Amino acid sequence: MKVNTEDFFHKLSILLLITTLFFSYGYFTRKPGIVTEVQVREKIIERIIIVEPYQQGIASYYSDAEHGQTMANGEVFNMFNPNVAAHATLPFGTTLLVTNLKNGRSIIVSVQDRLPRIWTKKGRVIDLSLAAGRKLDMISDGLVPVTIKIIKEGVDLATSLQG
Repeated sequence: MKVNTEDFFHKLSILLLITTLFFSYGYFTRKPGIVTEVQVREKIIERIIIVEPYQQGIASYYSDAEHGQTMANGEVFNMFNPNVAAHATLPFGTTLLVTNLKNGRSIIVSVQDRLPRIWTKKGRVIDLSLAAGRKLDMISDGLVPVTIKIIKEGVDLATSLQG
């Protein structure tokens, strides 16, 4: 039996093309909501789902004057806690990924306080602890443009107690 090598290579190239298209389909059709990994010092600490940006605007940080004061959620504010954030409307306990648009640095924080309404009129969307501000490398600037993505929504206690 004689094998036609030209026909063999033609079929092989078609098979390779179909296989390539099949495996690259996921790469070209990725949408927000893909699972990604959070890494700290090259160690994966948890898998999270990243979604479309929830909000974009200006971030500030708060520290000395508020250190030791009671936050809106009833806990005491610690400016050295890198997980603290204040937001005008998101429920307490909402976990956010905040990204500094000037340098690309990101941090995961939790909404534990309320952002004063007057600041939202000035374009501020989030207020971070001093430690969180340091991780975003925003201390010298004071105010930086950021995007906010919701990783896990908290529970609004006022709403949940009504239901």
